[in-house]
This record gives sequence, structure tokens and C-alpha cells, in this order.
Amino acid sequence: MSKIYELTLEMEVLGEYAASTLAMYSRFFDNSGIDWRDETNEFVKLELEVLNLKNLITKQNSLEELLSIENRIRELRNIAEKEIEKCQKSKLNRQ
Repeated sequence: MSKIYELTLEMEVLGEYAASTLAMYSRFFDNSGIDWRDETNEFVKLELEVLNLKNLITKQNSLEELLSIENRIRELRNIAEKEIEKCQKSKLNRQ
């Protein structure tokens, strides 16, 4: 497999992963009543970071650079997953 093809394929996969992470933040905001325009909110700042990283994907020239972006997106996704889980447990406890 050529290096260009491999890089392009990884960009596509990582772009989809970033998009699904953005969707996760969006659902979290909707379910938590967070205004996505409130740039003082720590979770809105994290979502904006994911968006910025997603926009950087196609500007990378190596798999190593993409891996760095992927690792950060994974960290940001884990933060969202933990917060979503915490909110779900809180809702269950109130019932």
C-alpha cells in the first residue's frame, strides 16, 4: 500500500472519529442544557478543541502527526464519556 494512500485513509478514518466525538458532545450539551455558544463553559471549550483538531487532520503530512491528533481526540472523547456517564448515574439516582 502506498504511503499516500495509507495517509489519506487514516485521515478519513480519523475525520469520522472526530465527527462522532463532536456528535457526542452535541448530544451531551442537549441533554445537559449546555449552550454550545457559551465559550466560558469548560465542555464547550473541549468541543471547540475537537473541532480545531478535526480541521487540522487534512493538513498533516505523516502518520505520526495524525497519531498525535488521534491521541488528543481520544482524550477529549474519554472526558465526554465520563461526564455523560456521571450525568446518567445522577439521573438514575434521582428517580
